[in-house]
Amino acid sequence: MYPSRLLARALAAALLTTALAGCATSNSASKAAVPPSSAPATAVPSAPPEKEPKADLMAAAAVMDKAGTATITLSGGTQGSGTQSWKTPQMIELHMSKNGTDFTVRCAEDAVYVPAPAAAYGGKHWVRIDASAAPGSAKQLDAETLTLLTMMVDIFNPVLELHAAVHDNAITKIGPDRVNGVEATRYSARLTADTLVAQMTSLTDTDRDKVRKVLTSYGQTQSADFWINDRNELIQFGIAGLSSTNHAATTLLTYSDLGTAPAPAAPAASDVAAPGDADRA
Repeated sequence: MYPSRLLARALAAALLTTALAGCATSNSASKAAVPPSSAPATAVPSAPPEKEPKADLMAAAAVMDKAGTATITLSGGTQGSGTQSWKTPQMIELHMSKNGTDFTVRCAEDAVYVPAPAAAYGGKHWVRIDASAAPGSAKQLDAETLTLLTMMVDIFNPVLELHAAVHDNAITKIGPDRVNGVEATRYSARLTADTLVAQMTSLTDTDRDKVRKVLTSYGQTQSADFWINDRNELIQFGIAGLSSTNHAATTLLTYSDLGTAPAPAAPAASDVAAPGDADRA
């Protein structure tokens, strides 16, 4: 299915009971033995039943929804770091490197913003690239890369991913694990492309159809792994296919600074140029 390919299983609880017995007393007047009396058995309360994995993911979704922002680190198939906001309007700012060149990109659901040399764009520092931009420029992103970058806003949205996993409810609890030294519980879930796209409620029908086409090119279903700490925070999940050159490569997305990371925003309109503006400058 979608740009993701991921992994993940189990714990148990014990019951403990104890009884209290009475003791015999004697009647000093008759010297007759009094039958022993017994108090009713008192059971120690059992441990509460373990929650289903679905409940754990729902709790994490609520925590992540409240947090709204995070610092993110990508490793594996796609590498980079930056900040993310999954509150409306969603935005990701990524610092990445390709062919020895460092660059920054800001991804929204409908466009990508890339830094531009101000001298070439009339003093403006950003170029907005979207589906309506004329192709062919060396600074133009190819259609597949543009789609993958704008999709990342939703694919990296932890609330969306968790809700999709809960909806399909094909979740396995892997068990204890560690992420950068932090204890966490790892879960694996099977997702369908239709469920994932249905969660992208902020997209138009046309855009959802485009995303669905890309996701189903990876298959109708896909696995996703989630690492959740003891505060119900999603601190990592893994996906495959985000690399346009290696769809099988797994990318791990690690979250930190939940709720305190600054929310990235689209550049000011006065500082944004269109791809063709350099030709007219």
